[in-house]
Amino acid sequence: MHTARCLLLIALALLCGFAQAASSYTFRSDSYAWETAANTLAWDRSCTSYPGDDDKATITFTGGFKFTFAGTAYTAVRVLTNGGLQFGTDTGFFRTYTNTALPASTADTQSGCAAAATTNVILAYWTDLDPSRAGSGGVTWEQKGTAPNRYVVVSWNGVYQYNTSTPYTFQIILFENGEFKYQYGNANASGSNATIGVQVSSSDTTQYSYNSGYNANGSAIRWFVPNGTPTRRAEYRFDEWNYSGRVGEVADSSGNSNNGVRVGNAATSATAKVCRSLSIPTDTTSASHAVDTLLDVNSGIGDKGAVTFWYDASTAWNNSAAMLLDATTSTSKPFFLVRQSDGSLRLTITDSNGLVVSTATPVQSVAASTWKHIGVTWNLAAGTNQSTLRIYLNGVQIGATTATTSGSLDNSIGTLFVGDNRSSTAPTNGTLRSANGLIDEMRVYNYEISALELTADMAAISRVCLPPLDHYELSLPKNSLTCLPTTVTVKACSTNASSCSVETSINGTAVLTTSAGTLSPGTVTFNNGLATATLSLAGGADDTDVTVTLGSESTTASTLRRCCPDGVSCAAANSCTTNFKRAGFIVSDAVSGAEKALPAHTAGTQTGAFYYLRAVKSGTSTQACEAALTGSNNVNWAYQCSDPTTCSGSNLMTIASFTPGTFAAKASTVIQRNNNGATLSYTPVAMAFDNNGNAPFKLTFADVGKTLLHFNFTASVGSGSDLINGSSQAFVTKPAGFSVTQITTPAGVANNGSAASPGIFVRAGTPFSARITALTSNLVATPNFGKEAVPAGVLLTPTLVAPAGGFLGTLDNNTVAGTSFTNGVANVTNLDYREVGLMSLKGTVAGGDYLGAGDATASAASETIGRFIPAGFTVTPGVITHRATLACAPASAFTYLNENFSLGFTLSAVNAQGGLTRNYAGNIYSKLDIAATNFNLAGVDTTGGVTTRFPAGRLTVAAVAGAWPAVGDPAAGAAVVTLTAAALRSAAPDGPFDNTKFGIAPTDLDGVGMAAFDLDTDAVAGNDRASVLLPVVGQIPLRYGRLRLQNALSAANRTLKLPLTAQSWNGTAFVTNALDSCTRITAANLSFGNFRKTLTAQDAVMYPNVPNTAVVVNPLQPTYITLAAPGGGRLGSMDVAVALGSTPTDASCLKTGGGWVAAAVPATTGANLASLRGAWCGAAATSDPSARATWGLYRGSDGVVYQRENY
Repeated sequence: MHTARCLLLIALALLCGFAQAASSYTFRSDSYAWETAANTLAWDRSCTSYPGDDDKATITFTGGFKFTFAGTAYTAVRVLTNGGLQFGTDTGFFRTYTNTALPASTADTQSGCAAAATTNVILAYWTDLDPSRAGSGGVTWEQKGTAPNRYVVVSWNGVYQYNTSTPYTFQIILFENGEFKYQYGNANASGSNATIGVQVSSSDTTQYSYNSGYNANGSAIRWFVPNGTPTRRAEYRFDEWNYSGRVGEVADSSGNSNNGVRVGNAATSATAKVCRSLSIPTDTTSASHAVDTLLDVNSGIGDKGAVTFWYDASTAWNNSAAMLLDATTSTSKPFFLVRQSDGSLRLTITDSNGLVVSTATPVQSVAASTWKHIGVTWNLAAGTNQSTLRIYLNGVQIGATTATTSGSLDNSIGTLFVGDNRSSTAPTNGTLRSANGLIDEMRVYNYEISALELTADMAAISRVCLPPLDHYELSLPKNSLTCLPTTVTVKACSTNASSCSVETSINGTAVLTTSAGTLSPGTVTFNNGLATATLSLAGGADDTDVTVTLGSESTTASTLRRCCPDGVSCAAANSCTTNFKRAGFIVSDAVSGAEKALPAHTAGTQTGAFYYLRAVKSGTSTQACEAALTGSNNVNWAYQCSDPTTCSGSNLMTIASFTPGTFAAKASTVIQRNNNGATLSYTPVAMAFDNNGNAPFKLTFADVGKTLLHFNFTASVGSGSDLINGSSQAFVTKPAGFSVTQITTPAGVANNGSAASPGIFVRAGTPFSARITALTSNLVATPNFGKEAVPAGVLLTPTLVAPAGGFLGTLDNNTVAGTSFTNGVANVTNLDYREVGLMSLKGTVAGGDYLGAGDATASAASETIGRFIPAGFTVTPGVITHRATLACAPASAFTYLNENFSLGFTLSAVNAQGGLTRNYAGNIYSKLDIAATNFNLAGVDTTGGVTTRFPAGRLTVAAVAGAWPAVGDPAAGAAVVTLTAAALRSAAPDGPFDNTKFGIAPTDLDGVGMAAFDLDTDAVAGNDRASVLLPVVGQIPLRYGRLRLQNALSAANRTLKLPLTAQSWNGTAFVTNALDSCTRITAANLSFGNFRKTLTAQDAVMYPNVPNTAVVVNPLQPTYITLAAPGGGRLGSMDVAVALGSTPTDASCLKTGGGWVAAAVPATTGANLASLRGAWCGAAATSDPSARATWGLYRGSDGVVYQRENY
């Protein structure tokens, strides 16, 4: 029943699912223009348990007006009390008073009444409304306009919600063109307890909001049938396995072919929300490392749009700013989404008039490596406050702004960049800093999506994520032997690189055909992207070319097949050719073994195992391989550089030959280098062959890259050419490791972090320099590192050295591009470490893989680097405690001059980017002793436009409390400080001061001060302060005060009241302080003396005479110190003083001429209110207040004017 239904709370998640499998209607913001409606509705009062409450009424259109809803033209509509309309058949939905998320379910049954699935309803504000309640407004309607622009208005006018007196005003307008609009006329219609949307059927709904509070008074929502225009314009899954800068490589999965391209060093990552993700490296320069979607915001998205994506930052959100989306081409006309340095998000757009509009969120506390779903929408429409920007985090709206714009975006806005800045100059409130993290599952829309659609975007879609298939590579040796089968290799490559080192995981098939000889097998099967076959030409003629062709792959690649002779020098082709010789050289890993590829090895290190140069020929009778050479022979050797294609300037490969059997060293020879494609030059090497033509050798290469070996020898071999030649397959030599040396400040000062007591190196987050060298195992530079076709880079990784148990900071610009290297050496000047303390650096191959040979494994850590100190301190305001020693209740809103107030704030040690340096902790790496620090407190007041300064000489600091947390504490790097101080009086009364701001400027032992200043306290340049107050906290009102005690008379047998007033200087005079309701005087603070006539010391009693008797000043009514009536019929006068100091001895005027030297009845404790002493005895405000109390003084005659006696 109605009275019980409010007790049933159904806990539904906001927008609990994406029910829009098919949605006939969508919406946009529209201009607000309230329409009157003159006709009052009469409710049916049938088929309902609550007539006039959960009820309906039917209105019929006139003059041939028809409204088309969901494809059907209607001449009437049913109005529902609970905030909606229904077309067509009555389903009983009007009885459903409890709103739910869409789709709405079938209505409750009622005997003899319709109850069917809910269809054809439009819901401007579905909640339990009761227009029948006393005092509630009603529902009216009216048909307006002339064809073809007629419209029908239905208005709920201040209608109460059930069982409340909360009125709701809104209306629905049905336009003749089939569109309709919801308008909201008061602030109560916020949507926080209603469902707003459209339901054609249970499978065709569009929900704008459910119990969300999205709406605002004076807003409007336009509903229409999308004609194909509102669409998902792009969907970037970032599932690619490699980016090379090829246009179109970043796939759009929406089907709209809005494919993007990698910019800079953006890459892909296996760490992802789904499958793979976009990886944006850290960067603080004007360079861009992003994906250019090539989707123009103006023409490709438009004046209404939305972008949603997942984001996983490499650092905590409050570590530094990060550009997430940017389409800005002119800094004065921005379009971007930025994560600000405090962790908040800001969306900024520019309209066609150049108006910049932004919305920002509150600070978000998000740790590093945490996936968060971000959504932004914009909807520009002409009209007052008709444009809207929204920001969502994990499906919840956390920021929104409405504005008055031209209704269209500025034409200068360009294509949308993901992950970094689009332009070389940061726009206002933007940044040049990259996203520094992972971005995944991004969707782009050309309309303002609903919260329901955004929630659907959050749903992680599980899918199989196979490496892509970019191309196939067919590889044959340039030269083959008729006596040996030659290996045919087919690779299914996931990257565009050639020859590829990353194969896909496909396991399909491909067909090989040959122009001569025998292929086995003809159909090859891939095993994780790799397949092999053998090609034989037994008994073939010398110098025969054989062509092998690749085709009929079971899985189609996205680019052309490639031929890679000897595994290098790849070119687009379907076939490769090898030349068969009857005699030649091959390399094997065993005596009389088959041809083998040399494995990857380390620069400067001799290959560990023996390899064999085999000189063989085809036998004349058996056609089997026989020795072509035996004994000692000088064979010509050469090495050829394949990647890089140009060798470094010296011959750096050494061949060591050995005697077969004994393996005694025979010769060690440096052989000739050759660039790729050049005519080969050789070096003779003394080789020893056994009777089967096997000559053992080892090699050492003092450089890096992919190389091949070539051999020839001129001899009579009995058949064919006298020149025996051959080549090895390509092999890789990788660096042994990397060194990090010559670490200096920008000024060239060397690092001394390894010293017993390291001094200051640089401030955290500021640049320092280092030399990175790619090394052989002999610690010699490898000159070709970084010259590869895709230049290899170096990743620098920091390791914490000190403080023990502290936090490892992040190293910015930690990837050194391969293009930075010259002769194996890169000098970098933009490294910056974001933490305090000591660390070391170690280099590895960027990406962990050098040309498919893996990482360098012998890198040593650098020397200890540091000491890094904070770049500065920042202050976060906390609380102000006025009149700090009094514990006022309620809290005081001001402080007297000479009286203590306390400032509570958080002092944070930060790096140059504003991020917290959490190792500024404990008692070693924090160099600011909070309790012993001079915070250089100063203040300034600007009341009435007059500047009054409070320099250090007019301030006293009574106490400083606080400490830096211990090393490793989660709160380390920030100290909670309480500073208790007083602003001192001047010689003459001044003030009042209503806008006093105070600031600090502490400096630690390393010279670290405030990171920024915002308070000029003395008009001296460079001597500023950092404010410890926020506008929302307010300023510190200060008052020059005094406590006034006045004389009083009383009858001898009655109590006596001495008027007590707390006063403050108003600029011209002392007046009652309207702010003081805290000053408190107790009996213990009173001194008595100068007893006259018959009064004695026993009459010096404060009334009532009970322990802890006290009086508190009240600015709204008179306040008195009440004294008890004298005893024993005594009368006379006594003097009273208030001891305002910290001791019981008063400083009143009664100590001067005619007064007492010491009180006859002294106070027992001081009031600690010396700030309220006044100039009662002269010019100096140093006196306690005093007054005279008199009992029984003759008051004089009655002053009779006329008297008459009657007898």
